[in-house]
Amino acid sequence: MYDHRRARAYSAKGVSYRDYLSPNSPWFGLAEFWSLERSAKRPLNRKLVKTLCLGIASGLLYFFLFEYEGELRHLEQLTRDGEKIDFLVPIIVALVFSVVHGAFTGHFWELLGLKPKSSRHGPQAMKESSDGAA
Repeated sequence: MYDHRRARAYSAKGVSYRDYLSPNSPWFGLAEFWSLERSAKRPLNRKLVKTLCLGIASGLLYFFLFEYEGELRHLEQLTRDGEKIDFLVPIIVALVFSVVHGAFTGHFWELLGLKPKSSRHGPQAMKESSDGAA
């Protein structure tokens, strides 16, 4: 929807607000990202806090991995000596790393406004192609 207040603010900068709204523009989405009205509603702040928390958690996980490297090597030796339950520790560590770092990465790119390109090869396209062949 075209907003006349924003249009005046952008035209004062020498840039057309409609240029920011055009999907072909390299600046598409940045107008909404840096908008003062959006920060007044606070969803950007929540996303930023969540991204920072996940980034700090991911960094702490890497720190603790390097800090307790000796204990993990000891668990490796115990597993080789016959303690079979200790094999679960590296699997759990890898799962926690994957979840935390993956969530951080997803929030980070979403915060920057980058989203995956939608493709026609998803589940709906598969259903449509199978319906047409039958």
